[in-house]
Amino acid sequence: MTKKILAIQRNFINIKIENLAKFLLVNKDEAFTYLSSALLLDLDENYIDDDIVIDDEGDKQIDIISITEFDNKRIIDLVQTKKETGFSSNVVIQISNGLHWIFAAKPQEIKKLKNIKLRNKINEIRKIWDANTYVNVHYCTLGDVEEISKEAHEQADEIKNTYGKLFNGQFSFAFDGAQDLYELIQQRERVSKVVEEKINYDFHQDTANMLDYYIQNFSGAICTVSGKEIARLVNDHGDNLFEANIRKFLGTNKVNKAISETCRSKTESQFFWFFNNGITIVCDTFNVVRNPKNPFVEVHNAQIVNGCQTATTLFNDWKDKKLKEDVKVLVKIFSAEDEGFVNKITDATNNQTSINTRDLRANDKKQILIQNYLKEKYGLYYERKRNQYKNIKIDKNKIINNEKVAQGFLAIGRKRPSVAKSSKARLFGIEFYEDIFSVPVEQLLISYKIVEFAENEKKIKPKQEIKYALKIYGFLHIARMMAYYLFNSENFPSITEIDGYIGLIGSQESPLKKFYDKSFNQLLESIKSRQKDDETGNLNNFFKSTEAEDLVNRILHP
Repeated sequence: MTKKILAIQRNFINIKIENLAKFLLVNKDEAFTYLSSALLLDLDENYIDDDIVIDDEGDKQIDIISITEFDNKRIIDLVQTKKETGFSSNVVIQISNGLHWIFAAKPQEIKKLKNIKLRNKINEIRKIWDANTYVNVHYCTLGDVEEISKEAHEQADEIKNTYGKLFNGQFSFAFDGAQDLYELIQQRERVSKVVEEKINYDFHQDTANMLDYYIQNFSGAICTVSGKEIARLVNDHGDNLFEANIRKFLGTNKVNKAISETCRSKTESQFFWFFNNGITIVCDTFNVVRNPKNPFVEVHNAQIVNGCQTATTLFNDWKDKKLKEDVKVLVKIFSAEDEGFVNKITDATNNQTSINTRDLRANDKKQILIQNYLKEKYGLYYERKRNQYKNIKIDKNKIINNEKVAQGFLAIGRKRPSVAKSSKARLFGIEFYEDIFSVPVEQLLISYKIVEFAENEKKIKPKQEIKYALKIYGFLHIARMMAYYLFNSENFPSITEIDGYIGLIGSQESPLKKFYDKSFNQLLESIKSRQKDDETGNLNNFFKSTEAEDLVNRILHP
């Protein structure tokens, strides 16, 4: 990498930082934290949750702590960002100190931490930490990773050695520089290509090794494909082969050890077909060719929606020339003109894990209808996919994020603020999607507006710690109470009345501030009365529990 190219990449990133800072009304250091974390963790930089942002006094050199669940694994991502053009060994030492606080400090020491968010995240991590926990640490700057000092590398190696043992190898430490960020930006902004392929499958004339099934407009096929053929598909198509919502888990470079060991084993590779759950592919159409000399399935617009770890591990082993010739994989291929049916396949084959299916739903008819409705009636811009309006000059206050809409309606319309807080990844899944997005758009919008007000109140930081914690972690529960007082009922009023409330919000006559204060104070008093000693650090977990929902119900219905 020449210095000139690196300088151009760095300038390009700085332009994005400046634009993001203007959009979010934050300084450039904060904008860099949001942008780099979003790129590394596959988040939306315009809507980074306050919950994961630790960057504040006493953050122990950890700016971001994100906890996600995927395929029964708990993935903890820790990010430290510095808008600098180098990597400091001192910062690596400070990161090591931060890791000690998170994973090794005694409970009495943690209680003394002044940073509420850090304290709460440590408590949350300690609660979920088990054998299926994976930890990824990122030290991110605008520097050149090829010019990191020997001392910094040695410090990083010490960290990897210490925590690699603690997490049984399920730990990574990465230096991420300007080139890495630039490539992630390019990857995100690249126009996806339609995958057209001829997938070769195993054919034996005397054995039924291709099963296909057709009913109405739906069709499916089950066949056996060699591991090398799957590796070839990944090599030829890269990210385009995978649904966007699972790419973040491909970017961790964590090879599934069990899959890899079987693929490389001289004695067990032949049994891979039996040990592995296989790969699921959805496509627009497919055609089975049963030519004994050249059997293949021709697929149009194909994507792997389940088995991404299997596919990438096969590819990595193939690239390392370790993949055995006799590795075979069970492959299921589905096609349907009904997008909703394809979505159900994706949800079902992923066992309803916490995969974020927002991207998958972006082109759903309901999402497009809501977008058109809000634009036509209210002049608002419904964001059904990330960065949809990034290149258009629009007042940010007119952009309605569909994930926030779903979260707001679940908290208010379905009285489930704890679920809305703790299970965002499920909002667009099979469990909640139809229920949330099949209601009148006016109900979605008023729910969004009320939650937005409660969320904006978080910007005002009170001195008393318990009040600050309540604002941060209990805003959805406060919003649920606000809606009750606004409507004077547990039910939504008529659409005409909702339109009246929507018109009032933002005006001097808006009643939301009054109802916010009332809800906040009632919830505060109830929490104080139930609190033991110093339990402020547990409020984050409390507001994810049904106990918090029960408390709200008792306040509203004594």
